[in-house]
Amino acid sequence: MAFAVKGSLLHHARGFYRRAGVAPSTVYPIEAGRTRPSFRVVRQLAAALAVEPPTVAEFARVIGTLPVPLPGEDAPE
Repeated sequence: MAFAVKGSLLHHARGFYRRAGVAPSTVYPIEAGRTRPSFRVVRQLAAALAVEPPTVAEFARVIGTLPVPLPGEDAPE
């Protein structure tokens, strides 16, 4: 059962990445907090989600509208 659910989620995620025009290998490190997305990737993901970039905390952090650090980052001084 768990494998079926995971497979279904992975299938939907791949479709989302395809609609956004980004590779899963681009998104996985962003989701894990290991890297920040470029402005281009932010725009593509936001468009695929049908949201404005500042409404997503990770995107807002990249475009400079959210001063709060992401998990694992030091607070700004």
